[in-house]
Amino acid sequence: MKKTIKHKTAFVLVDMQTDVGSKKAKRAIIPHQVAILKDCIRLSIPVVIVEFEGRGATHSELTDAISGYQHGHIIQKCGWSALRETTLAKILTDFRVDTFLLGGIEACACLYDTASDARPQGFRVVVCGDLTAGYERRYAGSNRRDLWQTLGVHYLENRGAAHRFLEAS
Repeated sequence: MKKTIKHKTAFVLVDMQTDVGSKKAKRAIIPHQVAILKDCIRLSIPVVIVEFEGRGATHSELTDAISGYQHGHIIQKCGWSALRETTLAKILTDFRVDTFLLGGIEACACLYDTASDARPQGFRVVVCGDLTAGYERRYAGSNRRDLWQTLGVHYLENRGAAHRFLEAS
């Protein structure tokens, strides 16, 4: 039986490739991301994995988690924002998504630019600390919440809060 999309929420995962960002930081967040991907599949929530072109493949734990999922997409980007010169906005619009949970690496660059581009395109963004990593001290402690609040992005501290957000969406 084919599941239909009931939610107006998606999970967008950015730059989780072997040649992007700190290996240590990725090791810390990949298990949380895999758990959220499983939640998305169980809840029929669309998933878009965005790869920075030319920077290697997305970690296999993540792509394996959505393998065969009919609402899972992998797209490429050339610049920092996943919403500039990509098919991300079209995919989200086709699914009638108005809000996306954003995760990935390099929060102070690619994730920040993606979140900055979201509002003018009509999307609301939610970010979870357990699903994101950035430049060591620049993206630690209260700096995390402060970074996202400057953009008007809703910030969740941990995977449990992200799970509850997806369940309620």
